[in-house]
Amino acid sequence: MKYFIVLFLITYSARSFAKGFKLALIGTHTGKSLSARNTTLSSDGTIVSNSNTQYGLGLDIALNVNWQLLLDYSSMPYQFDNSKNLITGAEKFSLSSIGAGLRYILFSRTALRLMLNSFDDLGLDVRSAQVEIYRESLIQGIIHLDQIVYLGKIIFVGFKVGYGTELSGDKIQNRVSTSYGAFVTYNTGGLGHIESFYELESIKKEDDSLEYVENNSSLSFMYSVKF
Repeated sequence: MKYFIVLFLITYSARSFAKGFKLALIGTHTGKSLSARNTTLSSDGTIVSNSNTQYGLGLDIALNVNWQLLLDYSSMPYQFDNSKNLITGAEKFSLSSIGAGLRYILFSRTALRLMLNSFDDLGLDVRSAQVEIYRESLIQGIIHLDQIVYLGKIIFVGFKVGYGTELSGDKIQNRVSTSYGAFVTYNTGGLGHIESFYELESIKKEDDSLEYVENNSSLSFMYSVKF
């Protein structure tokens, strides 16, 4: 609820100088693989969460020809496979993320996005031969490059790359993410845009005793309309 209140307050304060709004509804099918290694004991393990359906909401506020204010919220449920009885404690998690940032349109086909995200992340506590998953709230700064390679009358095709670094955390430290993906956008005319994009993300991070490598894959569908 607090995330929606923040989005509402920012949106309301921006109405006086905005040149236009774009609202987007997003559905995502995603998978996560989280591997941890104890460098002291030279032991490692991996937990996997497949077939997760997530939802999100995005709002773009055009400030002028080149600048846009970006706001987004995502609900991110995960259920991890525990068929080998590796996990003790909770196997299901309902995470969330809220982001705010700016998009700068360099050229007609190229844009930069600078985002500040507050989100829930996951780590592992090793307990003998089992692990317990814990959740922690982090703040991360991310820069994205969006590039359109084909710009037709009704179809756009392009790619995106991103790099993120942790700005604030407690137990989880030195979180660095890299991502890349491709997108296809269909312009329906007066009914808005339909976009599909596929993204791969690789994350490295650590805590007091473990080093992590996390790999995420996602296929998303987005419907957006301007008003």
